[in-house]
Amino acid sequence: MQTSWNQVFKPDSGIVFEIRAYGVTAKDYEILLPVLAKRYLAMYSENGETKDLPDYNTITRRRSLVTTMLELKIVGVQVRCWFVEENEIDLDLLPDDVDSEEKAEGIFGLMSTIAETLKKRVFLTAENAGATQQWSEEHAICVFDPPAQV
Repeated sequence: MQTSWNQVFKPDSGIVFEIRAYGVTAKDYEILLPVLAKRYLAMYSENGETKDLPDYNTITRRRSLVTTMLELKIVGVQVRCWFVEENEIDLDLLPDDVDSEEKAEGIFGLMSTIAETLKKRVFLTAENAGATQQWSEEHAICVFDPPAQV
């Protein structure tokens, strides 16, 4: 049985969803960030002030001094990365904002882009600050696997 977009993004849930990938390195971020900035409307900020998107090493140095955030606009849905997790990607979005099939396909496209670019599994879960890869695997709402290597 296939799940429809409105079964995944249930309205009025009052929760935050996270898109997560584990085992992520600084090199992975260096590859991924330009891809995201090219494919989506991306705005990087420090303490709310918009800046040019720096390299990942600069972001990691700055995040102890300021609040760093990358916001992606995907078909009108705000997806935010705060760069607080080590060795993983953690993107936040509100499921209530995903109120159409077009928006859901945009979010699924983002997850697919991350999986393809990094060759890693990407999970959509409810927010959980202490989530581990095992927890995400057990509680995933949906999962995108990287393409099979030929």
